[in-house]
Amino acid sequence: MDGISRFFDNPVTSVSFRTAFPAEFEAERMKRVRPNITEVRRRWETTEGYRSLVRQVKRLCDKDDVGASVRAALDLLLDGYRDYADIDLGRPVPPRTERFDAIEFYCSKEGYEYVTKLIQLVLRTTQPSADELVRATTFVEWITVDLYNLRLSQIGDPRFENFQGVVYRWFTLSPADLNEYRATLRLADHSKRNYSIPLGFVSTAADSAATRHFADVPPQHEGQRVRVRQTVHIHGMDPAILASFRQRYPDSVVTSICAMPVARMSPFGEQEILLRGPFFHLISIRDREDENGPYVEFVTVCMNANRDHGSEHASDEGEKARQRTAFLNAVNASKWEVCARVADEFSADDARAYGELQARTVERLASEFGINAVVDGLLANARSPEVAVWLGDLRTSSYPGHYAQRRRDWQNALSSGNWIGAEKVVEKEYSWRRSEWYNVGKLLDKDETNVGDNLTLLHELVRQAPKEGLTAPLDNDNYRAWSRLVDAASDGAVWKSLRSFDQSSITAAGLARKRGLLVLAERLQPKIHHEVETSVLYDLQSELHSLMRRRIGELIGDAAFHYPQLSVLQELEHPILWIPITCMHGGFLVELRGRALEVAVFETVSGQVGSRKTVHQLYPRGSDLE
Repeated sequence: MDGISRFFDNPVTSVSFRTAFPAEFEAERMKRVRPNITEVRRRWETTEGYRSLVRQVKRLCDKDDVGASVRAALDLLLDGYRDYADIDLGRPVPPRTERFDAIEFYCSKEGYEYVTKLIQLVLRTTQPSADELVRATTFVEWITVDLYNLRLSQIGDPRFENFQGVVYRWFTLSPADLNEYRATLRLADHSKRNYSIPLGFVSTAADSAATRHFADVPPQHEGQRVRVRQTVHIHGMDPAILASFRQRYPDSVVTSICAMPVARMSPFGEQEILLRGPFFHLISIRDREDENGPYVEFVTVCMNANRDHGSEHASDEGEKARQRTAFLNAVNASKWEVCARVADEFSADDARAYGELQARTVERLASEFGINAVVDGLLANARSPEVAVWLGDLRTSSYPGHYAQRRRDWQNALSSGNWIGAEKVVEKEYSWRRSEWYNVGKLLDKDETNVGDNLTLLHELVRQAPKEGLTAPLDNDNYRAWSRLVDAASDGAVWKSLRSFDQSSITAAGLARKRGLLVLAERLQPKIHHEVETSVLYDLQSELHSLMRRRIGELIGDAAFHYPQLSVLQELEHPILWIPITCMHGGFLVELRGRALEVAVFETVSGQVGSRKTVHQLYPRGSDLE
């Protein structure tokens, strides 16, 4: 854990002219960087242009003295083509749009150090060389392409489609650097109370406690370093403003990849939310204290909205320049709305100032750009809703390498009854996705087939339970871990109606009754929120499976995929299920509506920006609505 430097290294050391830029310097540095973004994206558009770009980057990378793992990762990135999945550039070989090698490289310790060094060289050097600017921009673009494609592949999960919520980052500052931030907060112009990391990335965590130890100050540095927790309120654009902007500029691509859950790409996990090129607006700096002593909290706002896409050249000319100006004002109008609400907790004067900024910006959008929107003031309360996810693909190759390895570690722990090991795997997951580990089956390597017992964690907890069940003496650490896993299974997000994926097709409660563990069986009874007749559910499930097979049957054989069991929808307060499909760069979003099923199919089509969505209404056989 001590090697996860991206969580506590401080690229945000100072708001002086180094890596983190205050408002007056950010525009100047981006003006210098933007032509390189334009150049890289224009060269990217043609096969020969991309090849020449890769050759230029490779010449520089070949000179670097790096270890074998970094060299292998660089060779992978420099090989083939890496394109936005919804753009068809006519490559001679298909690009790697369903692999996320650039994100995985960045999330590794060695990759983080390598990429950060490139970016800092460009941002800290007064006159960086043209080659180094192109190289740094290309690496950032590779990661950006991966983030964009990751969002498309999980478009039915709101946390990937448009992450909104609160994240945290712990680090340390020198007292002098802390004073610079305090000075920024004292600026009379509230619109200037910000700092940014153009081209850069910042790793944050969804759970404050997960990375708190990264701000520990060694005894020898007492008095020289200050513990800091940055609390970041992340929000997308106001829906009304975004809709009006898209209506005014239908050819402008707006994405939300400034904040993305990437823990499954990382060997460390840590519930990571990766921030890309973040612009932080500073709302409050306050002194606080926890059991480890005093610390300083930065309260900030960060908007999850940008125009990063291969079709968007960062141009300073013509209509695109006007679009960019309109977009910045649209983002700012949304940002001031959030800032006003967040600031209300700390200063009524600040909240009023941000409210006035919002009103002026909304007026400017209407008068200068024809963007008219009625803002309801609810954006600051918005959080990405939770949607249950069905991970039916059994192919190891369909998942990021680090996540697939964790699934393998988990499977090995289950097969050997290593509950301590299983618990450690689950604890690394995002809190909102831990239930998935109870609900999934085993991954298969290339030469394996889906045969034999294929039990979920919930079933394994029953199969390997002590003969006394819940009344057994917990006289060792392993059984205590088993007991904690059983307790966690009480979460409503853990599907108790799920049947095993083997020939017995039995629920965990049914297996417990079969073993005579009646108390455990009672604990594992599903709680039904939406009662649907078994025959109706069976018909809907058959219709869904038929629809899915028509769309993916030739791409994923039945032996490599567990089709969804719709009984689980009855257990969900909001009966919605997202089923990602790797080969579609999309999936199926299923919602139970009474005795009917609404299925939204998302798929990425080259040449069509964003996901293509088609909606199907499924009904039981013999229904009047059929």
